Amino acid sequence: MPASPASSSAAGVPFGAPPRFLLPVILCVSALTVMASATIAPSLPGLADHYADVPNADALVRLVLTIPGLAIAVAAPFVGWLTDRVGRKRVIVAAVLLYALAGSAGLVLDSIGALLASRVVLGLAVAGLLPSATALIADYFHGAARDRAYGTQAAFMAGGGVVFLPLGGILAEFSWRGPFLVYATALLLVPFVITVIRDAGPRASAPGEAALDAGPFPLMLAAGVFVTAFLGMAVFYALPVQLPFLLRELGSPSPWLAGAGLAINTALSAVTSLNFRHFRARLSSRGILALSFLLIGIGYVVIALSSSVTMALLGLVFSGPGLGLMFPALSTWLMSATPARFRGRATGSMTTAVFLGQFMSPLLAQPILVGFGLPAVFFAGAGVSVLFAVLLATLAAGDARRAGG
Repeated sequence: MPASPASSSAAGVPFGAPPRFLLPVILCVSALTVMASATIAPSLPGLADHYADVPNADALVRLVLTIPGLAIAVAAPFVGWLTDRVGRKRVIVAAVLLYALAGSAGLVLDSIGALLASRVVLGLAVAGLLPSATALIADYFHGAARDRAYGTQAAFMAGGGVVFLPLGGILAEFSWRGPFLVYATALLLVPFVITVIRDAGPRASAPGEAALDAGPFPLMLAAGVFVTAFLGMAVFYALPVQLPFLLRELGSPSPWLAGAGLAINTALSAVTSLNFRHFRARLSSRGILALSFLLIGIGYVVIALSSSVTMALLGLVFSGPGLGLMFPALSTWLMSATPARFRGRATGSMTTAVFLGQFMSPLLAQPILVGFGLPAVFFAGAGVSVLFAVLLATLAAGDARRAGG
């Protein structure tokens, strides 16, 4: 009797301990993902100058940063489905190679159209990496171990920004092309991805999750996760898109400082993510998300009111930890109710929501930017964040009351 797609996709290690060094490799793969577009953020002013004679250059340059998000948003559900069918490893190997090739293409491409096309291909690569890595964690880790793994994954995703953003800022001091060199570092991961990663076997969930795995896809819960992920990323991505321009208005045009400021934000995010399990021991996923949005809202108010570079950077002290709580809370919320056979599709769809928010962020901000200026963009983000924090806190309180009888 032929193997089913589900079993053939899982023809690797049976349920049990994960392969040696699996989590470190997953974490390094994850570090390539969310900050992939933001790596070139410090070079945006240089890009704007280089393409100043191109019609609509201001909008097109910002799209160079965010168009990977659109490609990811479109492709991620299909790639998530593919990982459920053919296995996580094959998708990750192909995606890492594509990431390095497409990401570094900006070193040689000059046409703004060709540059945008290469960024679309980069998005396709990230669409293969993030759902596969997130689903692998759910395949091999359960309960508190899964909470720790997702917190550490989010820390590494932020940690990629800590490394890549200042490095991009330093390279942008020499040329706007410099930050594109960072993407080639993905090639260092290829031998480890090939030798370490194994697809989980058909019993890829803990015995206590048998009833869950027999159930249907949690459509309503997933919709709530996707809306939260979209809004969270649409608000957050105002930082890499708009902060370099705000710092220029405040009298500091240095690309290095923009990269360093964003690195501070991601470093604080990473530290908070590493402590996610402590928050999870006290709050539900929705409660943690309410706290996340509240912190981002406070940070954006500080940035919007800034009259100096120092004050603008102070706002990152709040927004960084807010981001650090968001991603692991979204992952634990979704995976806690998703049967094993749907994990690739669920994480793919969540990835779509995250990166659709990333792509839409500058488009939603543009009318506010044109009509009211950069500070108003951050005021608007703060307002959305606080309103959503109140909504999530209300839902979390209702969950707690029902759980208490």
